[in-house]
Amino acid sequence: MLTILVISNNLLVNLEPNIFLTCTKTTEETHLYHLKEDSGCPDDWTRFGQQCFIFINSPKTWAEAESYCQFDGSNLASIHSYEENHFLQSLTRADTHNFPQAWIGGTDTMHFGLWTWSDGSRFLYENWSYKGKDGDADRCLKINYHSGFSSEWVFKLCCCVSHAFTLVNSEIS
Repeated sequence: MLTILVISNNLLVNLEPNIFLTCTKTTEETHLYHLKEDSGCPDDWTRFGQQCFIFINSPKTWAEAESYCQFDGSNLASIHSYEENHFLQSLTRADTHNFPQAWIGGTDTMHFGLWTWSDGSRFLYENWSYKGKDGDADRCLKINYHSGFSSEWVFKLCCCVSHAFTLVNSEIS
């Protein structure tokens, strides 16, 4: 992060830890600016690891949300670790100041009980609130089943419920 501190007539720029550049500036005001590093993600997207994410607070069915993502060159988010799960919950909270239930990319529509991610990645991490066997076909995952920081997953019918959703795009420029 590039930090610029302006105090009276001096401009102090922190380029790297312990490296400062001092310049002269004509001003009587004090300002502190934090300029975001180029994350390699598109505008309004947030980088986590080697991927870019965005929360879309527009209710859609799971299939509509995945189609929206694919039109944008992305997929519904797949989750591969506790840290990534926590990050996605923080991303939804930052946008809504709450913990809304939101679609993620998990589904067992191809084979009942065999969960896959819509981006084709392996389904290795799980954070179920409960993993029932309710006999409904076409089930899809959503995050934030319980309010608060549990960020647990639950499945619902893909077709019949609309939720906000989180996209992931693995292309970082």
